[in-house]
Amino acid sequence: MDKKPLIAIAFVLTASVCLGQSAPDAGRVVLEGSKAVLLGERLQFDPNSKSVNGLAKPSESLSWGFEIPKSGWYQIVVHYALKEDRNGGKSSFNATIGDQNRLGPIHSTGSLDRYLPQVLFDPVELPSGSHQLKLQLKEMRRSSDLQIRKVELVRAREPGVP
Repeated sequence: MDKKPLIAIAFVLTASVCLGQSAPDAGRVVLEGSKAVLLGERLQFDPNSKSVNGLAKPSESLSWGFEIPKSGWYQIVVHYALKEDRNGGKSSFNATIGDQNRLGPIHSTGSLDRYLPQVLFDPVELPSGSHQLKLQLKEMRRSSDLQIRKVELVRAREPGVP
């Protein structure tokens, strides 16, 4: 059996890329910092670190439009760097997709060159189709050197499965 036509069909099905989203994968959606819509005076994308810098207030946000190829539960993972935690572990990320909000703690990663993934609490259930993710801080008492490189949505389980 010649497999070349099957490969071509698979490529056509996965070739489209949505705003803010890198190469598609049925189990993972990657939202790069370079493609985020920034809302906040100090927010800026730094091409050297490939991250968004300046997120310091709950009124500021990063947002992305994206496509979910397959309905299911998705875990939200924020990849960030923070040299020093000036808030003693009391700050957190707040990610909103539609009417679903998920929180996750922010801690020092030890260096602005060291990006760590922070899994937000509880996955979100998403139908296939277009969505918008908004990332903000729930609380940040003191300005910080927080850098956001990307946000991933990783398929956790099938729809309807608790």
